[in-house]
Amino acid sequence: MNIEILLFQGCDEIDAIGPFEVFANAKALGAELDVALTTENAVSQVTGANGASIVAHRGWGAERADLLIVPGGGWGNRAPEGTWAEVQKGTLTALLTEAHGAGTAIAGVCTGAMVVASAGLLDGRPAVTHRSALEHLQAKGARPMGEARVVDDGDVITCGGVTAALDLALWIVQRDFGAEIADDVATEIEYERRGPVWTRGGLREISSVAA
Repeated sequence: MNIEILLFQGCDEIDAIGPFEVFANAKALGAELDVALTTENAVSQVTGANGASIVAHRGWGAERADLLIVPGGGWGNRAPEGTWAEVQKGTLTALLTEAHGAGTAIAGVCTGAMVVASAGLLDGRPAVTHRSALEHLQAKGARPMGEARVVDDGDVITCGGVTAALDLALWIVQRDFGAEIADDVATEIEYERRGPVWTRGGLREISSVAA
């Protein structure tokens, strides 16, 4: 499984690095995956919402991704760089539409879900984002699931804000590689998993010891 986390100027650092940490640990524990930080163009380094410099491994499209993760950042305050700015530009939303059409699953972390929704990928579908943007998510055509921390609708996955990025990544590990590896990763990073997770089967509680 090839996972790419798509960086852009003003993205929230933990939204990108949190999932990267989870997937890197999952790979070390035996999950058959590769994870890389990418950018949509030739820019190799971005500055996050809180000022940290993050260096990408490669540009988008160098390898076909099975899963593309979009971080949040910069929506609520309409920052000149971040999700709001990316939606106004339109190049990132076009990339998501194209990637999804080619068979890549998309995950939106925090207000990264607003970029996914703006790409038309959440029309009529259940989703969640940072609680401050749930009304905006609905206005974009999604069905907000505010009671869920992670919403897994198959080829599109979303989660709540900030640390929910870890729960999204751990859920993907559990779904695709098993609860044992997910729990081992949570133990390794000393994180107590939180739920609930919504799937097409309904809400399910998630804890650090999976059922």
